[in-house]
Amino acid sequence: MSLPASRHALAWRVTCLLGAALGLRLWDLLLLKRFLDQPARVAAWLAVAGAVAALAWQMARATPPWRRSRPQRALARVGRAEIALALLFALLLFALHWGYQRARSDGREYFVQVRSLLIDHDLEFANENATFGVRGSASIYPFGAALLWSPFFAAAHGWLGLLDALGADYPRDGFFNPYQRAVGLGSFLYGCLGLLLAYDLSRRRFGAGLAAAAVILVCLGSFLAWYLAVDPSMPHALSFATVALFVWLWDRTRTGRTARHWLLLGAAAGLMTIVRWQNLGYGVLLLPDVFAAARAAWRRRQRVRRRRDARSLVTTASPLAGPLLAAVAAAAVFSPQLLFWKLTRGGWLAVPAGAHAFYLGRWRDVLFTPDHGLFTWSPLLAFALFGFLLFGRREPRLALPLLAAFAFQVVVLMSVGSPGYGFGARRLASAAVIYVLGTAALAELLLRRPRWMLASLAAVVVLLNGLFALEVRSGRLPGAGDLRSWQIADALLRRTGHPMALPASLWFSWRYGTDLGHYERLGTQSFANLRLDLGSGGDERFLVRGWGAAERQGALRFRWSDGAESVLLARLRFDGPYRLVLQAAPLLLPDRRPQFVTVEINGHAEGRLRLRPGLHRYELPVSGTRVGVNRLVLRYAWNAAPKEFSDSPDARRLAVQFDRLELLLSAGRAQE
Repeated sequence: MSLPASRHALAWRVTCLLGAALGLRLWDLLLLKRFLDQPARVAAWLAVAGAVAALAWQMARATPPWRRSRPQRALARVGRAEIALALLFALLLFALHWGYQRARSDGREYFVQVRSLLIDHDLEFANENATFGVRGSASIYPFGAALLWSPFFAAAHGWLGLLDALGADYPRDGFFNPYQRAVGLGSFLYGCLGLLLAYDLSRRRFGAGLAAAAVILVCLGSFLAWYLAVDPSMPHALSFATVALFVWLWDRTRTGRTARHWLLLGAAAGLMTIVRWQNLGYGVLLLPDVFAAARAAWRRRQRVRRRRDARSLVTTASPLAGPLLAAVAAAAVFSPQLLFWKLTRGGWLAVPAGAHAFYLGRWRDVLFTPDHGLFTWSPLLAFALFGFLLFGRREPRLALPLLAAFAFQVVVLMSVGSPGYGFGARRLASAAVIYVLGTAALAELLLRRPRWMLASLAAVVVLLNGLFALEVRSGRLPGAGDLRSWQIADALLRRTGHPMALPASLWFSWRYGTDLGHYERLGTQSFANLRLDLGSGGDERFLVRGWGAAERQGALRFRWSDGAESVLLARLRFDGPYRLVLQAAPLLLPDRRPQFVTVEINGHAEGRLRLRPGLHRYELPVSGTRVGVNRLVLRYAWNAAPKEFSDSPDARRLAVQFDRLELLLSAGRAQE
């Protein structure tokens, strides 16, 4: 039996008030880290909030459509897919309470921006740097995060003031932990909004069920959940939320765009750019619209070119009015960044950060490296991008610009170094919309054609079995006796490396003559000066072939060459010139035959060294080095097996005993 209209309205108001009270309770609980040792109590409060939300949902559905308020209309449209997303957000909020404790890493630099702005009312960071223990580099980071966090920081400041007025004694200096928790809560909520926008984009193309599944899978199966619930003091949740807002606005206004729509689009473009500058690349979505407007304006001008009155000029310019409004709105929203640069760095435009080295081949490291590569840390996203390529055939007007924007992000990252501490390829978080749409498209395809999944699984099984056979054939795995599973896995991974690095490792293997796993073993660390104490451990990742096992003789640690040549790979930070330094001793034959070592770097012959009996130091200037991976080859005039001329059973083909190998920058270049 339904309630009378007046009682129903009263019940709705009471439910809303109860929901607001529960919201404040959760805000206080999360802000002040209450019940950290009692997860059941936190879960209970979340369950109560969920029960109230379910009651409000039922009441909204029970209200006749013509009497529903705007919030009730929105609640009444909630279905099972949206409920699944709400459960996802509750799970992330539960994880946030323990996962995020304070601002850390680069997040501390972003935090001092908002602290200085709202507490000191300036942008002088000297006191924050001294008190908060940061690196002092806040001025090189974008200012957008501080602006978006400001309402939450201010709310925390006000909440602590209210609690103090009620008898508490909390410091309100802007450094206290609740302020740091507040900005994390802000990132969490913005991130949830971004996921909802990505869901809505996908829902209109694939249906609610697939869209919700794609959002949940991408969030929990990649690094996105980390930057919502574990490290939200970093700006990556804000980055993908603002990009999602821009793409969503573009999609919703793509037909019949008004002046208001252009203003909103421009504001969204400015917002995503002030959060992270490289997000400007997503503005490529507007280029076809701008070109179309310019073409229409040119055609109008052609039609009225003989008329000179003001009305004609307005008519001619009107197609460009929308893009101009968007440009003005974008500039207005981005203007605080210009002021920030002026106040902190002395110029209206400032270099975002220190100089970086750029080389074309680094795209492989961005996507495939074990050092936070996009696909190696989040293999799901490789399939998501494949799905997005399929989606591009269905809707190229949206997919092609987004792919171009994604490529632009990769190009930008090719000029920066290691991402440092974090989880996954956090700098590519802005592409969350692409990941969700691609996952939904691939899921739709697999549901229609399950043979694809079976064929893929069969191919993986065949590949792994073939590699296993190769390992046994080579002798690296025993063909008889006990064979442990961890030995199989270790041998396969050493040969193949991370499965999701395969495109890069295949190229690396072909280019440098290594096994597939060497790309991962070498890693992405580059050196200004390379110093290897051969045989002392840690040198294996540089050695390709022609090197014996690590040995020790007293205090001396060394490796023998094994074969006609020895090959080594190293990533260098500069292109030279360098000096090759060897601490080496030749194998002594009964006939005292002299040993010569020919040096080659990257296919360039560098010279020839004559080795004297005993352990000596040798230097050779080399000029064939380059930024990035360098291939060093040491070729020997002869090699011999000790068992051929002595009583030793050693059958290795030895030539030179190596103690140290170094590549040092010549005088005048920067040192490491």
